[in-house]
Amino acid sequence: MTALLQFASKNQQYDARHLKVFIHGYMSATDEYDQARLIKYIPDLSDSEDALFAFWDSGSMSQMWGDILQSAAKNISLSKIGVARGLVAAAISGAGHFNGKKDQAREVGQVFFAELKQFTGKYPNLQSISLYGHSLGGRVLVEALLAAPGETGFTIRNLSLMGAAREVTKEEVQHILPLVQQRIFNFYSASDKVLLAKPSLEKCAGRHPLYEPNGEQQGKVFNANLDIGHTDYWGILRTLFNYTRNEGARTVRPAGMQHPHVVDDLLLFPVLYCAESEDLQLLSRILATKRSCGIPDDCIDAELIAHEIQLMGGNSIANKTRGNKGVCYAEIVEDVARKLDVKTKIGQHTTIEKEELIYKQVLHALKSHAAVTGAEQGDAALLRQYFGSEQCATSINALSKILGDLTFDPAGPAFSVTIPLVAVVHFLRNSD
Repeated sequence: MTALLQFASKNQQYDARHLKVFIHGYMSATDEYDQARLIKYIPDLSDSEDALFAFWDSGSMSQMWGDILQSAAKNISLSKIGVARGLVAAAISGAGHFNGKKDQAREVGQVFFAELKQFTGKYPNLQSISLYGHSLGGRVLVEALLAAPGETGFTIRNLSLMGAAREVTKEEVQHILPLVQQRIFNFYSASDKVLLAKPSLEKCAGRHPLYEPNGEQQGKVFNANLDIGHTDYWGILRTLFNYTRNEGARTVRPAGMQHPHVVDDLLLFPVLYCAESEDLQLLSRILATKRSCGIPDDCIDAELIAHEIQLMGGNSIANKTRGNKGVCYAEIVEDVARKLDVKTKIGQHTTIEKEELIYKQVLHALKSHAAVTGAEQGDAALLRQYFGSEQCATSINALSKILGDLTFDPAGPAFSVTIPLVAVVHFLRNSD
C-alpha cells in the first residue's frame, strides 16, 4: 500500500529523545522548494530534540486551476447567461477542490500514527513527541487522534493547533485530552480572513477558542487569540515554542504583574520576555527618546517595555479611555507599514511579513547613514551602535530625515519611535 505521508527530518538527529512533528495545510507543500521553505521555518532545537515534517498531498495551485478551467469550459458560452453559468461552475469547482482535500485529511489522519511509527524506528531513544498542525494539517491531527483506539503508540507531550481548519466539539476535546500528556494549545485568530472565506459553515478552531474543561482536566486546554494572518504562524514558531515549553522553569505569565494584559500580545511579549538584557535596552533607549515615556532608558523589564510600546502605538486620548492601555503589536505594525507605504508582493500581507519589510527598510536607511559616517558592520552591530548608545536620539532624528517626516497627529501613534521599535522587535524575534 502506498504511503500517504512523507517524513523529512530537519537535523537527522536520530539519537533525539523528543520529536516535534509538524504537518502543513492546504496547498502548502506542492514541491521541494515549498517543503524546504517550511522546514527552514523551524527554529534551532536542543541537542535532545529533532523536528519532523509530515508532507501530504494537500493540493496545488495548478491542480485547482485545472479543475476550475475544465469546469468553466464545460459550462461557458458567449451569451451573458452562459458566461455567468461558467463563472458559477468555476467557483463551485474551486470550492470542490478544497472540500476534496478536506475529506482527504480524514484519510491521512487515519494512517498518520501508523506511518509516523514506521518512520520513527530511526529514533531508538525516542521518548515523546509534540504535534503541530497548521490549517488543514490541524484537521489531519484531530482526525488522527479521534481515530486512535484509546492510545496512539506515542507519548504525546503537547498538541498545538495553528489556525486549524476544523471545528472541534466539546465531546471531541474530551476524547482527545486523555491522549495528550500535558496540554492542547489552540492558537487561533478571530481576524483570520482565509478561514472566514473557506467554503464551509464550520466554526473552525482557527478562528474560535476550544472548549476548556473543568475539574481534573482544568488548565489542559490553552486558547490564545493571536490576531494574525493565516500564514503568520510559521513566522512565530519560536514564540509558540515558548508557550508550549512546559518542562522549562520559566512561566509565560509572571506573578505580580502591573500590566498583565501585555501577556496576551503573543506577537510581542514572549519575544521580549526571552530577550537578553542588552537587547531590551535597545528598546528602552528608543522609547525614552519620547518625553511621554514612563520608563528609564536602561529598563530591562519586558513587561514595562511591552506596555510602553503598546502605549506609543496608540492614540493618547484613546489610551486613557482604555484604562492606560495601548494597542496590540499587530496594529502597530499595520500603522507603521501604512506610514512607510510599505509595498507588498502578491500574497505578502501578513503581520510578520510586513514586520520584515519594515525591518529591511529601516536597515537600509541606517546603512545609508552609516555610509555617510563611515561605519561598516553587520546588522546586529549596526542596531546596537545606533540605538544602544547615547546617540540613540540622534540616530532616530537621522532615521526620520532619511525615511521622511515621521510626525503625525500629536495624540496619535509616535511613529518616530514605533518605526525603529518594529525593526528591533523583528531582529529579536529572529535572534538565536
